[in-house]
Amino acid sequence: MDPQPMEFDEIVDEIVRRSGLTREEVLDRIWKTKQNIGIINLKAAAILVGREYGLSFRLSTPAPVQLKISDLLPGMSKVEVVGRIMRVLPPKEFEYSDGRRGQIGSVFLADETGMVRLVLWGEKANALLDGEIRRGRILRLRNGYVRQGMDGKPELSLGFGGSLELDPPDVDVENLPWVPESPVSLSELREGMEVDVVGKIISKTDVRMFEREDGSVGKVVSFFITDGKNVVRVSAWGLMVDEVEKRNPGDVVRIENALVKTGAFKTPELSIDERSRIIVNPPEGEKLASVSPPLLKIKDVIGPMAYVNIAGRVKRKQRSVEVKMQDGTLKKIQSVVIADETGTIRLTFWDDNVKISDSLKVGDVVLVRNAYSKVGPSGFPELHVGKETKVEINTVDVADIKPVRLKLAEVEPNMECLEVVGKVIEVSPVREFQRSDGTTGKVASIRIADDSGSLRVSLWDELAERANDIRVNDVIRLIDVYSVPGFQNGVEIQTSETTVMEINPPGISVEAALPVEERKKISELQQPGEKVEVRGTIAQILTRRPYFNVCPRCSRTITSEEGNLCPICGVVEPKPRAVLGFLLDDGSGVIRVATFGELVERLVGSNLEEIVKSPDEAVQKVLGKEIVVRGTLKQDVFSGMLEIRAREIIPVEPTKEADALLQKIKMMREEFKVEEK
Repeated sequence: MDPQPMEFDEIVDEIVRRSGLTREEVLDRIWKTKQNIGIINLKAAAILVGREYGLSFRLSTPAPVQLKISDLLPGMSKVEVVGRIMRVLPPKEFEYSDGRRGQIGSVFLADETGMVRLVLWGEKANALLDGEIRRGRILRLRNGYVRQGMDGKPELSLGFGGSLELDPPDVDVENLPWVPESPVSLSELREGMEVDVVGKIISKTDVRMFEREDGSVGKVVSFFITDGKNVVRVSAWGLMVDEVEKRNPGDVVRIENALVKTGAFKTPELSIDERSRIIVNPPEGEKLASVSPPLLKIKDVIGPMAYVNIAGRVKRKQRSVEVKMQDGTLKKIQSVVIADETGTIRLTFWDDNVKISDSLKVGDVVLVRNAYSKVGPSGFPELHVGKETKVEINTVDVADIKPVRLKLAEVEPNMECLEVVGKVIEVSPVREFQRSDGTTGKVASIRIADDSGSLRVSLWDELAERANDIRVNDVIRLIDVYSVPGFQNGVEIQTSETTVMEINPPGISVEAALPVEERKKISELQQPGEKVEVRGTIAQILTRRPYFNVCPRCSRTITSEEGNLCPICGVVEPKPRAVLGFLLDDGSGVIRVATFGELVERLVGSNLEEIVKSPDEAVQKVLGKEIVVRGTLKQDVFSGMLEIRAREIIPVEPTKEADALLQKIKMMREEFKVEEK
């Protein structure tokens, strides 16, 4: 009669009885036999040890047993494992040595004791295609077997007659590891996370080939997804490129096993490869089918920002020019100013994209997707069209911006869409100039004044021709102009092709009697726009470089990073103009003073050439100098602090100052006598 099947502990007890060894010694022999022979089933190893002592045991047919992941050993069969899905690797094809094609997919399961890879082969791998098996769900594997993986760790496979069950109701999920809510919101991405996300594809780049360090060629493609509130870039590498090529803008996708990285603009980006998978039209993405990528208002653009989507109406357009880069290459560049109801911003096109800007007309509405912003040389944000930017023309509508009416003293550099009214106090003749493209332009300038101050106005082309009709004391109304840094008082007004100029408009009068400067203490200065005179000592130099560059043709300030690009005339040989900012101290307080042009040269006692050649030496000569400053009180738009835009600087002459003081005392005595009477 065959011996009855015995359990492992019974076999050990029988060996102890027959061999005379202790239980510990028997268990040690069993373990060594298991290691030496390579069998992993401890019961089989115990039977072999028993045979050495003349014992015969029969193995029972194993029944499926639910094991913890840490208990799995290569060689086990008919195992049952329950775990939470931590990662799904989609099926990929491979070739057997005999030329047959196969496919393999994987699922990583975890319980409270560890993690294991479940490998699915052939037809069984197709279960990973429909998206039902995904991160975060509970999976029960029945009738699996364990083998040793390529990394030396146990690996599960689905045996003959095996099965997979999703979210079994009888499992206590409290003990299973937690994973981030799936999918993760695009606003919650943080570097280093491995996530599933859901989004709508809004645009896609061309595939780019690159060479690796080992000489092999790789490929990458990027696309952009949105959830209606956020936009994120996704870069696909290797085999995943082919999968992305099948997808189109408008598709709603679930992306699994994506790695979060930090992009060039310090914003989160996603990276996917053959370990990731893309599921089209997942149930949780149903609401995204109708969403559009968020459009920012111009006032909300700051620098730097990535993946900016914005719409604006073209207000003015600059000519395209070629710029010589630091590496000696030439690049074509063109800028336009666009506006919505909240503000204006400069939009710059480079190289091949200049074809788009060339086709734009003033009044067109441009919809820009995936642009990037940075802070321009003027200190204001500006937008740039990059390789991944998409531009649509007149596909949406935007509200028009309304020009802002300002007093002349309220105008600051780099303001857009202004309306000003003033009385003409100077008119300069029209002159012609030649642009870099060979065309001829016309420019004229006038100076207008109101009861707050005066400003220079540059009139271009058609408006310049109308300057011949303008006379001193005419009232001029200018609608839709912009301001730029100038000289003397530091700001001037420019016109564009959208500017409306009215000469002596009915019903409008201007009082241009400018107030006389009044000597005050710095502590008494309060009202921006007032004309003031202060006496004090230069306590600190604020300007790093006491000159800036202007265009020799049109005198416009050059603010390009390359230092030689005029937005009107193109590439030019820049002409320097002196500028100096300093702190003036009169004992009651300090205030910043801004001076320009010849005023700086007279103050430092050096001509412009000497200032450019030895800037530090030039400006240090004025430290400690006592001066009288006459000018206009301004308020800085960024800091809110007051400063004086100097019109005149006079060295202190003790005799004249004493005479002025005696005269003031005399007047005060006369006023006192009148009051006594």
